[in-house]
Amino acid sequence: MIGQNFEKFFSIGSINIGPTIVSISQDGNILGSIQLISTEKDIFLPNKSSGIIIREFNNTISQDLFNALQYLCIDKVKFDYYMNELFILEWESSDEIKKPDISNLKRRAYIFL
Repeated sequence: MIGQNFEKFFSIGSINIGPTIVSISQDGNILGSIQLISTEKDIFLPNKSSGIIIREFNNTISQDLFNALQYLCIDKVKFDYYMNELFILEWESSDEIKKPDISNLKRRAYIFL
C-alpha cells in the first residue's frame, strides 16, 4: 500500500499484461500497463485518469501524475514498487500463453526490500 493520501485521490483500474514491446531505451522493454482512475477528490489529473507503463527497469508515468506524487509526498521509487507488485500479481494469475518475460522486473521489484 502506498498510503491513505494516494487512495483518497486515485484508484487502480485495469492491469494489462503485455504484449512485450521491445525498446532500445535504458528503461527496458515495455511489459504492460496499469490504469489509474481519479476519485471525486482528485484535483491533479485533468483527464481524470492516467496510465503507468510498466517497463523492465523504470516505469513511465505522465508529468501530471509525477507532480501529484510529489505534492502528496509519495516517493516515485515506492510508487513504482507498489505498481510492480500489482503487475507481478496480475501476471502470475494470468492464463495468457504469451506473457512477457518479467525476470528483470522481478529483480528490480525486490531490490528495496
